[in-house]
Amino acid sequence: MTGRDLAPGVPGAPGVVLVADTLGVLGGVQRFVAALARGLAARGLDVVCVEIEGRGAFHPGAPAGDVPVLTVDPGGRRLLPYEPVTVWQRAKLAARGPAAWRALRHRDAVARRLGRLLARFPGATVVFTQLRAAEYGLAGLRRVARADRPRLLVQYHGSFDAALAGGDLARTRRLLRGVEELLVLNDGDADAFARALGRRPAVQRNPVDVRGLVAASGPAGRTRDRRVVVGARYDPEKDLDVLLRAWALAVPERPGWRLEIYGEGPRHAALDRLVAELGVGDSVLLAGPTDDYPGRLRRAALSALSSRHEGMGLVLAEAAACAVPSVTTDAGPGVREVVEHGVTGLVCPVGEAPALAAALGALMDDQGRRAAMGRAARERVARFDQEAVFDQWCLRLGGRPPGQPSQPQAKGRPV
Repeated sequence: MTGRDLAPGVPGAPGVVLVADTLGVLGGVQRFVAALARGLAARGLDVVCVEIEGRGAFHPGAPAGDVPVLTVDPGGRRLLPYEPVTVWQRAKLAARGPAAWRALRHRDAVARRLGRLLARFPGATVVFTQLRAAEYGLAGLRRVARADRPRLLVQYHGSFDAALAGGDLARTRRLLRGVEELLVLNDGDADAFARALGRRPAVQRNPVDVRGLVAASGPAGRTRDRRVVVGARYDPEKDLDVLLRAWALAVPERPGWRLEIYGEGPRHAALDRLVAELGVGDSVLLAGPTDDYPGRLRRAALSALSSRHEGMGLVLAEAAACAVPSVTTDAGPGVREVVEHGVTGLVCPVGEAPALAAALGALMDDQGRRAAMGRAARERVARFDQEAVFDQWCLRLGGRPPGQPSQPQAKGRPV
């Protein structure tokens, strides 16, 4: 059975299948998948995107052009992590009643559907862009002989410290038994994973439209508005409460400055309450998601990031391309690849609001230093330009040289 039998408009034999948990939200992984799908398709590769759950389309803020999207589970039910179910876990499921068992059966059914889909593309390279997607895919392919499977890669978008703190290291170790290659975003994390796993992952950086952002944002030294722009999901990993507390320390002596935080997530209401508690509502905007984050950056004097862990920090790279220096926490080696402390921005300890406030204040007070750092940031980020990164991906996915764009294809529908 070919891809055309699965959904109208899907190529019969895609060369690349990009798999994510869901594609309809606006997050770093979703923006990466959309950009990579566009770039590979423009180089002549047949690309299909697959999401485990969703509605078969990217978020409007992360367009993928005419690359088709398949949804394995369009019902929208919350899926369990696909982890081994031990005897103890089964006992807990029994105690929780029939609903827990139904969720477990649903999990297994979705994995089987994903496995059947991937098995129909034996000549393709499948890139799992999230660990849960890889776990479901491997579980679904369990009964398929390795010789009949597509080539399987998994990319980890977090840092090694995040993997260690959140339990992802054990998950990654299990996945390595079934995939050909683990990809990470920077050399520092690759070295750390190698020490922990006994096998060094390959480094495959994420693409940034550096040339497009440079062209759109204009000269590096031009006058900017007195605003600090942040792009981050409203979830605990991003430590936005620390950023708001730092802002409350920095802004009283600097009237006229504004902090704009673009994103979405479960902590929106809690962050709203914290803004009111700190009394900074006149200078803070929790703006929700935006379809044009680079457009917000082009007007900004500074970028900020307060994350606990980051594999790269796409928003930092985009800020650098727009000649905007960043104040960031030391969230991992990927951050330090983008932001060189004292040269292209300032790097602060994780979780320390006073240090973050001091760094923000230092750059808010010095327009000349901001301009110099913005110029240096733009030069440093050139290595991440998407054209070079897409070429690297093409080589990794089969060594095909860049080619002509493939013909437009209609969006896919649920399988």
